[in-house]
Amino acid sequence: MRNMRWVAAALAAIVLIPYCLQLRQARNHSEPAATAASGPTAERGGSVPIPTRPNLTTPSTATPLALPPRVATSTTSPAPATATPAATATPTVTALPPPTSDQWSSGKFAGFSSDELADMATRCELRWQLPRTPTDRYQAAVRALYVELTGDDSGPSLRIMDDTLRVQSDDDALPVHKRLADRRAGAAVEPSGSVYERYLQLQLDESERAQRDGDEPGPKFTMTGCDSGSAIFRSGR
Repeated sequence: MRNMRWVAAALAAIVLIPYCLQLRQARNHSEPAATAASGPTAERGGSVPIPTRPNLTTPSTATPLALPPRVATSTTSPAPATATPAATATPTVTALPPPTSDQWSSGKFAGFSSDELADMATRCELRWQLPRTPTDRYQAAVRALYVELTGDDSGPSLRIMDDTLRVQSDDDALPVHKRLADRRAGAAVEPSGSVYERYLQLQLDESERAQRDGDEPGPKFTMTGCDSGSAIFRSGR
């Protein structure tokens, strides 16, 4: 029996001793914390102010994120594109410049297209250019018309006969111009048979022949206008 008690006491000591050691270590660790929390010891008859907790700021060690650069976005509509002015084209000489134009002599006087003849017909316009050296056939035809109109067979110069046939007309000039212009454009117009109309038709035919045959070009002529207010005659000898 006595041995059993001794064994029990020994076992109790083995269990309690480590427990007491752990308890003591825990007490030793808790005392400094309590002292720090309570602050300095109050002196007799006074009070100790409670220190405020300092606002400690822990420096951040995080690396700031590298943000992509901000792209400025315009909310206004883009300005309309300015059209580039087109290059000024060099004016070309029309095939039928009016007789009042500086380009008149650069136009056509023979070899007209059907469209050009139709265009001239709207203005009762006739254009022609005689060869620089008139042929004998042409001179003989002009002389015959001159004699028919005037009865003068003295044989004046070709220049005088041309001027006389143009000025001393035996027909109304403007209707003759219209008939000839319409006929050249393809209209079925009967000739009047007058000396003046036959003289103009002779000149028109001679102009076309001279161009076809390649004769050296001479003086140019234009009669235009369907009424007396717009009628113009121009020649360039």
